[in-house]
Amino acid sequence: MKLLSTSEPSASVATARSAASSSLRRRRHLRYPVEAEVKYQWSTQSSTLGEGDGRSRDISQGGAFVLTNALPPVGASIDLTIQLPAWQVGAAALRMEMTGEVVRVDVPPGNEQKWGFAVCSLKTLLRRLEDGELCAARKQ
Repeated sequence: MKLLSTSEPSASVATARSAASSSLRRRRHLRYPVEAEVKYQWSTQSSTLGEGDGRSRDISQGGAFVLTNALPPVGASIDLTIQLPAWQVGAAALRMEMTGEVVRVDVPPGNEQKWGFAVCSLKTLLRRLEDGELCAARKQ
């Protein structure tokens, strides 16, 4: 039996740390936990069309994660509309329009409430709901 030194992590712990660190390095944009209403439509190369609605879990400059049980396939082109409420009295509610690609689908077993998908944004527009005026635009 080999004893592990308490000052040195086991190989599996070191591997897990390395993977987590690598994941954080790959992430280029800070995620913001925002729960808001999302409506979306997707298409695939084989012309499959679908639509659904859900709630955002988080949003970043580079994309979003949507909680829903109507899951688009990985690789699908997708258009999201996210309704952002006014954050303070007198502020306008906003509508974020995001076009991108589904890069991941999560289906945790036995927990349908956490089903969802991640989108990498190619283009994002932010509009005020009261007049539709464009507030900001970003194209990848």
